[in-house]
Amino acid sequence: MNNRWTPILVVLGFMLVLGMFEATTLYVDTIRSGRTASVLRILQGTLPSWLMVLALLPPIRWLSRRARIGPGNWTHTIPIHVLAGGTFAIVTMSSTALILKAMGRHPGMTLPTAVYEYIISFAANQIAVYAAIVGVFHAFDYLAESEQRERERAQLAISLSESRLNALRSQLRPHFFFNTLNAISTYALKGQPRQVGDMVGALGELVRASLDDKLPHEIPLHRELELLELYLGIQRVRFSDWLRVEREIDPGAGDVLVPSLFLQPLVENAIEHGGSETGNVVVLRCALKDGALEVEIVNPDPEAVASNGNGLGVGLRNTAARLEQLHPGAHTFHYGSVKGRGFVTALRIPARMST
Repeated sequence: MNNRWTPILVVLGFMLVLGMFEATTLYVDTIRSGRTASVLRILQGTLPSWLMVLALLPPIRWLSRRARIGPGNWTHTIPIHVLAGGTFAIVTMSSTALILKAMGRHPGMTLPTAVYEYIISFAANQIAVYAAIVGVFHAFDYLAESEQRERERAQLAISLSESRLNALRSQLRPHFFFNTLNAISTYALKGQPRQVGDMVGALGELVRASLDDKLPHEIPLHRELELLELYLGIQRVRFSDWLRVEREIDPGAGDVLVPSLFLQPLVENAIEHGGSETGNVVVLRCALKDGALEVEIVNPDPEAVASNGNGLGVGLRNTAARLEQLHPGAHTFHYGSVKGRGFVTALRIPARMST
């Protein structure tokens, strides 16, 4: 069964139970007063009001979604529901009085008097019914959102795990790993312990970050840049003077939350698939603009391509999926050759600051 019908069915069941209680109470009161109680008369006294409640369920459902009561908006949503509850009571009781008068009930009362008596006698009860119906709708909506958040958190956890594995695979692939070990060995033979320590420390820190289960889904940009610098330090040894990475970082962007370990595969794509025999330049730009963080990685080489040549590589696909999970419908991510600029990877995400 479609989940969207579940709240409606629960409310209908709730109404049925309340209607049975009301009918039972009316039956008992009729017997105690010495009058004859018939099923038809009991139904005539209870059905009209509940039919009106049933007719008003769709607008109540609509209002419960548009005016959701929550911690940040209760000051203006509660008055809306107070007004709606009063209107609900007046409409249901006025309509009930009108229907009962048309059925010949209360012959000694004029219609205005009957309406007044019903509103005065049953308004509090109807407001309580309205509050209960809205409460049921709210409970199901919040439950559905909670389940959705749990699913999204699970997807994020899977995505982050894949990112860490991809980063580790990238760091430990044979040519990268052995080139790093060769560089460490060369520094050791030359008697340069500081360089050996730096290389081993950088490699160890990268592996540790990739396997850290406590690494959040999002970290401040300044921390992400620190992790990227560990990777670039090793790559500079690998490529020596051939590689130059230029940074243009907005000073105010350091505290913006970004997906952890997302820069390395993007920069790696630019390094591995661009440049010439004379050198390779990669430009990393991060800037705040109109409440958003814009990140751009540019390889001026017009021959630079994505890592698999036929679409998004593993790192780019992973980044695209994580951005969609973290900022659904509120981000942009694209890549490709731009005339006069080379190969450009660019993304834009909301600038959420770390606390």
